Amino acid sequence: MDLDVPVVNYIPDFKMKDNRYKQITSRMLLNHSSGLLGSSGSNATLYGDNDTYSHDTFLDQLAIQTLKADPGEYSVYCNDGFTLAEILVERVSGMGFTAFIHKYITEPLDMKHTKTPQDVVDPVEMAGIYSPLYEGQLPQENYNIIATGGIYSTAEDLVKFSQI
Repeated sequence: MDLDVPVVNYIPDFKMKDNRYKQITSRMLLNHSSGLLGSSGSNATLYGDNDTYSHDTFLDQLAIQTLKADPGEYSVYCNDGFTLAEILVERVSGMGFTAFIHKYITEPLDMKHTKTPQDVVDPVEMAGIYSPLYEGQLPQENYNIIATGGIYSTAEDLVKFSQI
């Protein structure tokens, strides 16, 4: 896979109202310079559910959007770029994103405590979520846009990841 080839070469069903989308490359998705609006992940935070955010729904949302800037013009944090990168990894590798990160990242680095919502995770092993506006512990959140914020880890595993 070439990071500087347009994403549409790998995801032909990726379309937008704004024709500049055809210039977006994988590198732009990863360095937040794609020009995408930001975060389209409605209903991506689910409680007690490990279903992933529908890629078809996401692509449908992008299809009615325009870009906020020319691709590559400047970098600004963009969750949608990472969700599109997740789809790209799945299309190019032929694997689910969770299976891909385990095969190529967590298993080789012996990151035994790094999971996604698609894994069976014991909630007791996860840090609790608290808010000053709520008494007690809040329910666990699953961010089902995995590449955007749905990977759970420990400090020890993150140290292993930082050493690559």
